[in-house]
Amino acid sequence: DTATPLLLRGLGLGFLFAPINQVAYGSVEPREAQQAAGLINLSRQLGGSFGIAMLGTYVANHTAAHRSALVQYLAVGNPLFDQRMAQTTAGLIAKGIAPGNAHTVALKVMDGIVQKQAMTMSYDDAFLMILGLFLITAPAILILKKPKAIAMPAGAH
Repeated sequence: DTATPLLLRGLGLGFLFAPINQVAYGSVEPREAQQAAGLINLSRQLGGSFGIAMLGTYVANHTAAHRSALVQYLAVGNPLFDQRMAQTTAGLIAKGIAPGNAHTVALKVMDGIVQKQAMTMSYDDAFLMILGLFLITAPAILILKKPKAIAMPAGAH
């Protein structure tokens, strides 16, 4: 069930953006608020785009590295691989795949399993990297200054 983590993420983002905006806009004069809002939104969009691109590259590279490490175990003579291939081939034959094609299809099934495992491992790496970056950057919150209060003109709402 993915609803609970998404709900928690949304709740966390709600508590995150209000203080960030308060710090960002806190030292901006009211007459400069529109330009500041535009720059903040541009920075947020560009940062998000660069972050997603970097994370996608990280996951792709780690998927390839994990796949390379995992395929070493897919060798004839490895008892676990031989047993799994025999079981998969027999299962495919039982489902109606021609015995001549069953071995090739079993190899494709094993390839899919390895790819899924490599991707799972790379996503695990990515989550750990994000956690590490968060732990490294979180103390920066302590150096933020409280924004100064700006006097609003009389009658302003």
